[in-house]
Amino acid sequence: MSLFKVYTSFSLFFSVLFLLVAFIVIYDIFDEIREFQEVIEKDARKFEFYSTAASRSIAGLDKRSLFGGAVSF
Repeated sequence: MSLFKVYTSFSLFFSVLFLLVAFIVIYDIFDEIREFQEVIEKDARKFEFYSTAASRSIAGLDKRSLFGGAVSF
């Protein structure tokens, strides 16, 4: 095998390896962003529930307890 063929095969191998690692890193970043978005959306729904209940309680529209009987106004 000539030196040029060895260099070309190693070059191709490391180029493919580099592209594979780059793809995995980019995929992992997007996966983490998606998981973070799911957590934020869950927290936003929980916040919306409590804020709606609190505003109804303050306005006097809802006579039931805000926290299921633990706290009453």
